[in-house]
Amino acid sequence: MIPPLSTYIMVRDEEISRLIKYAEGMGLKVRFVTKKGVNHEAYWTIDGTELVVYNKKANSKTDNILSLIHEIGHHVWFIHEKNRKKDERLEKALDRQDEFEENTNENPAPKKLREKILNMERASTDYWYTIYKDTNLKFPLWKLYAQMEFDVWQYEVYYDTGHFPRFMERRAKWKDIARKHKNKQYE
Repeated sequence: MIPPLSTYIMVRDEEISRLIKYAEGMGLKVRFVTKKGVNHEAYWTIDGTELVVYNKKANSKTDNILSLIHEIGHHVWFIHEKNRKKDERLEKALDRQDEFEENTNENPAPKKLREKILNMERASTDYWYTIYKDTNLKFPLWKLYAQMEFDVWQYEVYYDTGHFPRFMERRAKWKDIARKHKNKQYE
């Protein structure tokens, strides 16, 4: 017998709550913000003080959970690999990325700075599974691994071209990645 949808909603709400507590335990302030016209799903402040998730109508609770894991992964990386010290070159790279996204006349960040961002994104995904286990999440593991691969792919495209992939490219890539991971056995 399949449990009712309300059971899944409660489980996801509890998982979100556990992830928030997990982040707060590391000193992060977590906020959910409704804002139209935002390209990002969430962001983590480079100084390690705050994590913001954007509420979007199209996002499911699992999408929000994956966004939280992504951003918490950055913070865990910041703690373990940077000893909570700001990386000036990474900050410069992220500032250039933000400027470019806001002003299309601006040139993209130089490849060396884009590489810094890609390396941080890759390193942060190393902590996703640990976060998943530490917070006792129950959604299918294939979704976690598919999201990891998809996120890294987007930043690889950004590194190579100076631009993030367009909507149709992202959609096609997500379908391929999801199909691949759904067929794998995890744990």
